[in-house]
Amino acid sequence: MLHYHTKQLLCLGALALACCAGAPALAELVDERIQLETPIHERVPDELRSKPLAFKGILYRPELNVTSKYTSNVLAIDDSRKSDDYMVKVEPSIEALKKYGPHQFWFGAKASAERFLNRAEENVENYRAAFQGRFEANSDWTFPFSLAYINQSRAREKPFGRQTSTKPLDVNRHIATLGATRNFNRLSLTLYGEYTDIDNADGVALDDDTTAVVFSDNDRSKLRTRLRSRYALSRGDKSDEAEHILFSDLSYERVRYERRQYDDAAESFTGVWGDFDEYRATLGFQTEYKKLLFANAFAGMDFKRFKDRTLSDTNGFILSARVNYLLTPKLALNANISRDNSEDNGFLRGITGTRFHLGADYELRHDTFLSANIGYENHEFEENIREDDDIMASFGLRRHHNPHLTSAIELNYFDRDSTLERQIFDRYELMLRLTGAL
Repeated sequence: MLHYHTKQLLCLGALALACCAGAPALAELVDERIQLETPIHERVPDELRSKPLAFKGILYRPELNVTSKYTSNVLAIDDSRKSDDYMVKVEPSIEALKKYGPHQFWFGAKASAERFLNRAEENVENYRAAFQGRFEANSDWTFPFSLAYINQSRAREKPFGRQTSTKPLDVNRHIATLGATRNFNRLSLTLYGEYTDIDNADGVALDDDTTAVVFSDNDRSKLRTRLRSRYALSRGDKSDEAEHILFSDLSYERVRYERRQYDDAAESFTGVWGDFDEYRATLGFQTEYKKLLFANAFAGMDFKRFKDRTLSDTNGFILSARVNYLLTPKLALNANISRDNSEDNGFLRGITGTRFHLGADYELRHDTFLSANIGYENHEFEENIREDDDIMASFGLRRHHNPHLTSAIELNYFDRDSTLERQIFDRYELMLRLTGAL
């Protein structure tokens, strides 16, 4: 059996190796200057780094990513029901940047298609596109804006949901952001307005096709206002000087659900209201030094006030910290810590997530890098109905053959322990990946 599986995996690997590949994540919707450059903590030799192309003043970068993967547990379920399979994933993407004097406009689009060898019901296609701009009226005022559409399939291992569906279910997001920034000498103040609309697809249960898996109760709209301040303690104007930035965020978010019926066959209200208003305050610090160190950390409080008075209001502690440090010319270390609360109308008062991730990236040769990562996540469901503990680890090797082609192999492991027995599972995956750019 192992010999048969190995042959199948090699066939999929050969298919991936026959194509050129690789797609970057879409740029985050932020107000800082937009660039088509690799982040400082992603080490790639300059002569092997993909450079954007130019056409009539527009910088653009098309890419293609092809991945072949073996997974030991496709559905992310307990051992008694799990099955393995092989998959090929193709991800084309493009991003473009245009500058008109001080003004900048960026567009990015990405699509992906996954095809499984045995479980055709797991096949999915996802799309996302974003457009953002930064209009600079003068040295004192800038106006950032963004529009985005994201279609993605709900990951099997995500803790939301009490039932496993027969196929992955989609989540669609429409996001619009508009802001105004007032620049002082070392201080900048930005007022944002953001609207998000989220739609969730429903399905049927894997074990009982008469039982609905309902996520549409989570269809909701979010309206958020945020005031961000950034103060440069040290500008880092010279290459050997550090740049230190102190920042804060004050935000108000209004969340309204479109329905609250918990049963797709019901025509009347059968549950409590999940609507809430959220108030959040955070304070953080960011530093960058000689492309050797990058750190960003913030902490704060989150207050949720539910419209239905049968639900108790919640107060939460927010924490996020990430550090990338080039310890030696060949060894880079990274750490990520976070704690937050995710709302879900099915679980009423949300899920509190705490995450710890550590990683290392070692340069074996000038064009070859070895990476290792380990992580732990705890998901605590409010009302004490469930608690999950996740452990994950990965080990990979990548080679930058030239500026247009990168290959990688990666082994991943995931293990979940839960207070609900049916949520306990483990999984390992072996992936071969090619990344290509023009």
